[in-house]
Parts: sequence; structure tokens; C-alpha cells
Amino acid sequence: GIGSDIRKSNSNKQEYVYYAKKYEHYFIRVALPYNKELKTYLKSDTIFLYFILALFILSLFLFNLLATKVGRSIKKLRDFIHIAETNASQTYELNISDFPEDELGDLSKKIVNNYKKIKESEKKVLMEREKLLQHVQSSEEGICFYSNDKKVDFYNGLFLQYLNFLVDGANSDPEALFAGELFVPISDFIRTRKKGEKYFESQIAKQAREFSVQVNIFDDDSFEITLNDITKQQRISMLKR
Repeated sequence: GIGSDIRKSNSNKQEYVYYAKKYEHYFIRVALPYNKELKTYLKSDTIFLYFILALFILSLFLFNLLATKVGRSIKKLRDFIHIAETNASQTYELNISDFPEDELGDLSKKIVNNYKKIKESEKKVLMEREKLLQHVQSSEEGICFYSNDKKVDFYNGLFLQYLNFLVDGANSDPEALFAGELFVPISDFIRTRKKGEKYFESQIAKQAREFSVQVNIFDDDSFEITLNDITKQQRISMLKR
């Protein structure tokens, strides 16, 4: 439907720019002498086309440069996440100066620093927990930690020893405490305690031995039960009286 060409006229042997276009059942054809003015006009369009092409190439180069810079930060952050998931100990060896000096690089540095601080805090918490567990194991009291649904988290051997004596029979499950008749007051306190009540203490006597039972409720509704054989102290107190 559209055509153009530059050729010599058959009638006057001069060069013309021909242009033709179809409209329904008709063809419209125009021609302009291919002189200096027209050449200059067509040449300016060519220069503009080259300018647009050069601008496109420059934009493509700048976009590629920006994408490479951003991709570098993303790659460093991805590598950090991979190391953190596979071997957390190596995260301390990562150098945050490897990240580019841009907005994404600054954000990545903050993420890495915060992650390292969290890991250091976790390490300190684990060390404190190990100290606590060692203290519990060497304690002269029977101690057991329960979750808020009465599941056992940790206990020492002395707690199990006292519990087996009080419930008549060897049992390696500290959850058996809640099934014993002697511990009904403890179960009732845990189940019906009022808001703000976090401590309960009672005594249990069996076969000429007396035990002190203490319950400490924590903020997350988990709790600690302590069994302490106070037979000797009670006898000394009775002797003094």
C-alpha cells in the first residue's frame, strides 16, 4: 500500500523522489526533484536517526552498568545468606567492605552486621544456658522445667530420684508427677491460679521423709518445679524444739 524510490524521470532524465500510497480504489503519487535542498532535508533525518541510535546504545550501556552494580550487591547478599544457612561460623569471616558503596550496599552491610550481632547474642545465650544446666545438674535439689502445656524441657537426676520415691515405683517420665495424688495441689494451682500468681510452695510427707515442693511460673506460662528433701532439716528443727 505504500512505496517510495529515488530514480531518474523517463521524461526529463532528472532524479526525483517518488512516493505512492493507495487509498481504497485510488493511488496517489507525488514526486519531488532530488535537488540539494531535498538532499539536506533527508540527510538531517538520517543524522537524527543516528542520534537516536547512539542515545539508545548509551542508555543500554548505562542500564547495563547500573544492573551490574546492583547485581553485585545482590550476589554478595545471596552468598552471605547461603553461607549463613550452610555454615554459620563462616559468617564472621565475611568482609562487609566487599559490598559496593551504594544504597543497596549500605542496606546489605546493615543486614550482615545485625545478623552477626544476633549470632553473637545467641552464642552468649547458649553459654549461659550451658552454665545453668551444669548448675542444675550439680544442684542438691531436684529441678524440672516444664513448658506451658506441661511437657518436660529439662530435669536433673535428683528430681527423678525423688519423684520415683513419691509416686511408688521407678518411672523415667517426669510428667508422671501430675498423675500422682500427692501432687494434686500443684496441679490445681497450675490450672486455677489467678493472674499474677507465680509462686506456690507446699510440703509432702511419706515414709518418715518430708519433701518441700516449690513451683515458679515464668512469664510465658512455662514453669519450674523443685523437689527438696527436708527430712534432715525437719528432724534438726524438731530436736531443737
